[in-house]
Amino acid sequence: MTNYQNLVNGKWKSSEKEIAIYSPINQEKLGTVLAMSQAEVDDAIEAARAAPPAWRDLAPVERAAYLHKTANILERDKKIGTILAKEIAKGIKAAIGKVVRTADLIHFAAEEGLRITGQAMEGCK
Repeated sequence: MTNYQNLVNGKWKSSEKEIAIYSPINQEKLGTVLAMSQAEVDDAIEAARAAPPAWRDLAPVERAAYLHKTANILERDKKIGTILAKEIAKGIKAAIGKVVRTADLIHFAAEEGLRITGQAMEGCK
């Protein structure tokens, strides 16, 4: 059984309350997710709103490296596909295929970010 945490502002967070996750196939308890309080949700939202400037200031090569690292984790850890299969009642091969496809899309986005050209004009949105 897997117990999950939330990553908020670079730190793993727990909460006092949890929600059990059950398989739709056989009602087996698969793990738990956090039932965050309103204050914890507000903190996570504020951290997410504060993050873009730091991400924007990274060089495209650095951003691509983070994205590739994320995709590599998905490719390496087939357990993610197994968990997905149980959580949404999908065949194991199809679920692993979804995880692999997601990794492919992340790799693609990382590489596309290196090819962006053009000029940003101040004051235009």
